[in-house]
Amino acid sequence: MVKNVYIDGVDVRTVYGVWVVKGGYNDLFSFPSVKSPDANDWPEHNGLEVDTAAPMLDTWAVHLDFISSGVSADMAGFVSLLSSPGYHTFTFSSLGRPFPLRLDDSIDLKTYAALAAFRLRFIQDQPLRGGTAGSPSPGIPVIQSAYILNGTGFDSYGVFVCSGRSSLLKSPPVKTQMQRHISTIDGQLYDADQVRFAYRPVTLQCCMKASDMSRLWNCHRLFFENWIQARERTLTYKGRSFTCCYESCRNTRLVCIGSLCMIAFDLNIRIIDGQ
Repeated sequence: MVKNVYIDGVDVRTVYGVWVVKGGYNDLFSFPSVKSPDANDWPEHNGLEVDTAAPMLDTWAVHLDFISSGVSADMAGFVSLLSSPGYHTFTFSSLGRPFPLRLDDSIDLKTYAALAAFRLRFIQDQPLRGGTAGSPSPGIPVIQSAYILNGTGFDSYGVFVCSGRSSLLKSPPVKTQMQRHISTIDGQLYDADQVRFAYRPVTLQCCMKASDMSRLWNCHRLFFENWIQARERTLTYKGRSFTCCYESCRNTRLVCIGSLCMIAFDLNIRIIDGQ
């Protein structure tokens, strides 16, 4: 499909000879990172004390990969369109929703005899929260998940975890306690009477699937909204519970589209209770 992107209602393939390459809009399935919250890392307590009263989203950056080719190719005119003031509404025929973005940077350009391939970075300065209203409904069977977020199984959102169990279950690092280095003795003096464990990052490599794109976006919205609600999140795996908070969603990609829609992504969280 070459007429696959419209910007402010303009078919840029017809006007500028530009379209998005296959896989070139994978970043659109990501989710903004949270701003680093205030935290205290007390050496005498396990884990990390994090202010989770009101998690705030950071700006949302996405990269799009384009091709410019054909008799109407006008890459300069296309970039001029994107450089005009204000946000520009990107609409992709197959994705079923608009994306208001502004141009931020040109990342890469490769020229060949008949075409140019280039990557641009766009920003959404104030990401919109979708809210928690409604219920997730993937519309297709999803195997029951061993992962439960605040009482709701991942499968309710059409999500299954491909890998990451080892990252979740491994032992946390030990916090460094009071120590002194003295030049007149070997080694050091260390408070070995107290052992406490630190927080740790965990990455779960996930897939989300639904029967159609509309259901996929609804599951996507509700899944990540659950992660960014006020107060700490509780992730349960086979009866073992971890206190955690959301960090980011990376390496997103559209796996398939049609009668089945599926995306893959890395879910990055922090286990903050010292487990």
